[in-house]
Amino acid sequence: MSNPKNFDRRAFVTALTAGAAATGLAAAARAAETDAAAATGAGPGAPGSVWWTEYMAQDTARMNQFYANVIGWRMKLVSFEDNERLAQPGEKAYMMMLSPAGEESAGVMRLADAGYEGARAGWFTYINVEDADAAAKRCTQNGGKVLVQPFDSDENVRITVIQDPEGATVGLVSKRPG
Repeated sequence: MSNPKNFDRRAFVTALTAGAAATGLAAAARAAETDAAAATGAGPGAPGSVWWTEYMAQDTARMNQFYANVIGWRMKLVSFEDNERLAQPGEKAYMMMLSPAGEESAGVMRLADAGYEGARAGWFTYINVEDADAAAKRCTQNGGKVLVQPFDSDENVRITVIQDPEGATVGLVSKRPG
């Protein structure tokens, strides 16, 4: 917007409203897809799609406050070991970011809890793959590094963390074999 006089507020609000509606529809579709996958045992999602995203923060309270004020997310402190229940005093915790409608949108993790050397503050994404073990192997064959060897998680999935040849990190997730 180099010239504020040419700024069409009505078009902007219309586009913003359409985007918000599309986001709500996308969230509903993701929820339906997740429910269908859980019912059929099909796994976390289609290969190549985003499974989860979280912010790795040095100061989780500061980042929670920031995103609550900027986006309108509400926060829910859950157990790091079992995110289906609220965290108890003194227990290792994880922060769920909830949309204004109460849907889980993302998470906030303490950088110290990332579990691998070289973790940096910022957004971290997990992407669905067919086979996390095979993808980790392909990562090294293509010039990347495996930062966290594939492991079974409590969410009935297998997770690995890789670094691409330029240094970016991403989590890869697949349905747990068996």
